[in-house]
Amino acid sequence: MSAIEAAAKNENIELSEIAAFGDDYIDIEMIKKCGTGVAMGNGMKELKEIAKYICESNNESGVGRWLEKNIL
Repeated sequence: MSAIEAAAKNENIELSEIAAFGDDYIDIEMIKKCGTGVAMGNGMKELKEIAKYICESNNESGVGRWLEKNIL
């Protein structure tokens, strides 16, 4: 069980309700498992190909901007 699966189980949250952000190969599994996968603008091409969304880079406050636009 991955850390995100354990945290979701502990908090009684479905993986389909989680938005996950990533930028590298190690994040591919997490992006695939979570309901909303978001690749960082500076992320790997392979991750961008499977993510539901692509946001700005981490140097451009990509996560914060995405959350403001899509969640808040």
